[in-house]
Amino acid sequence: MIELDPGVVELARRHLGLRRAPGLRVRVGDGRALLARRPDGSADAVLVDAFVGARVPRHLVTAEALRDLARVARLAAVNVVDTKPLSDAAAIAAGLASAFPFAYALGASAVLAKRRGGNVVLAGSHDPLPLDRLRARAAADRSPGAVLGPEEMPTFVGGLPRWRDA
Repeated sequence: MIELDPGVVELARRHLGLRRAPGLRVRVGDGRALLARRPDGSADAVLVDAFVGARVPRHLVTAEALRDLARVARLAAVNVVDTKPLSDAAAIAAGLASAFPFAYALGASAVLAKRRGGNVVLAGSHDPLPLDRLRARAAADRSPGAVLGPEEMPTFVGGLPRWRDA
């Protein structure tokens, strides 16, 4: 786990039960900078769940940052909250699709269809994920969701460009 704010780590330890455990390493720092120092293929999965206000910090999800993420991890997911027309989510999805061979989106059907804003989890992977099983699980959830597979991601992206560092 990487957290930029040491106060959040302290709060989690003091009041939310974050404890030292085998396999759990908590680092304070910028996620992108710490990830850049990781060896190729050193993580099975990475979840980007970072926000400044309600937005994912852009420097964590540019094409260059996501390419570095793909270098380190077999699977990466980015939690995004976006408003209609989901331009941020589409740009991040475009970046994941360019960095990984397979890209996916999980969210409420209306959000994935861009009829309303909301929460979407975007993922990229080096190997295909079990799409039928993921779709069945999402549909059976208490708050039913949907999953877009790689073949549907170009429609979700809608031709929007991925974000770049420069």
